[in-house]
Amino acid sequence: MASPDVQARPWIDTNEFTRTGQRISGRCPLALLARMSDMLTDDDGYVDWSLEGERSRRADGGFDAHLALAFSGAVRMRCVRCLEPVEITIEDRRHFKLVVTESVAEREDAQTDDFDLLVTSPHFEVLDLLEDEAIMALPLAPAHGTCARPGETAERPGGAGVGIDPDEAAQGERPNPFAVLAALKKPRPPGDGEN
Repeated sequence: MASPDVQARPWIDTNEFTRTGQRISGRCPLALLARMSDMLTDDDGYVDWSLEGERSRRADGGFDAHLALAFSGAVRMRCVRCLEPVEITIEDRRHFKLVVTESVAEREDAQTDDFDLLVTSPHFEVLDLLEDEAIMALPLAPAHGTCARPGETAERPGGAGVGIDPDEAAQGERPNPFAVLAALKKPRPPGDGEN
């Protein structure tokens, strides 16, 4: 069973949802994902999502219940270099196995890396799961492809003299230190003034 209004705060009965192989989808405004919105520069936009339930037969004749969550969207985060907003595309597909208790989840989690485990519920909040997974899809250090730190321009670090030694700025570019070393290694011609 799924909530009738999938656009508001959708929920499912995980047992019924997986037993009957249901599928729901929606478009979630970022404003409904409060924890994630705190990590963004604004909450304009949406995350499109879908959730599918299924059961698979085990070798012992029983069944395992599974959920598959897929989502995608574009969000804006603060660039770690220039501190301006940068648009980030998030997209993922995650598989979960349902178990009856937290203790079973802890025990089975140590035995598999194939999927994550969730505890069954007659009133499972879909957007809570979506928000958890969308947060994990965010980059740790969002950045533009090319940009400069605050006070810099993309053409020259330091911008208008910021972070540059004034003597160095007046002299132009410094010589390559390896070129100086190479010159020191060259043998000097005879009669170069050395005694």
